[in-house]
Amino acid sequence: MAKELPYFQFEPAEYLTKDISFCSLGAQGLFINVCAYYWQRQCDLTKTQFLRRLNYPKEFDELVSEGIIDLENDVINIKFL
Repeated sequence: MAKELPYFQFEPAEYLTKDISFCSLGAQGLFINVCAYYWQRQCDLTKTQFLRRLNYPKEFDELVSEGIIDLENDVINIKFL
C-alpha cells in the first residue's frame, strides 16, 4: 500500500465519533502509531513485531478488546486500511 500511496485517508469526524473515542488516550495514541507502521509495512504486521517497537501491551490489548484492531494468530488487521 505505502509504495503506491504513501499516505492513508484520515477523517477527523470518523475518528472522533467511532469506537476509538471510548478508548483511553494512551490507546488512541498507540492506535495512530499502529496504523502508521501497518501502512508502511504494506498492511503486513504482527503484534509481536509491533510490540518490539512500542512496548505498550496494555494499550494494545485495549484496542483489540474494543474491536478497533482485529488480531488473528498474532497478525494485525485494521479494517479501514
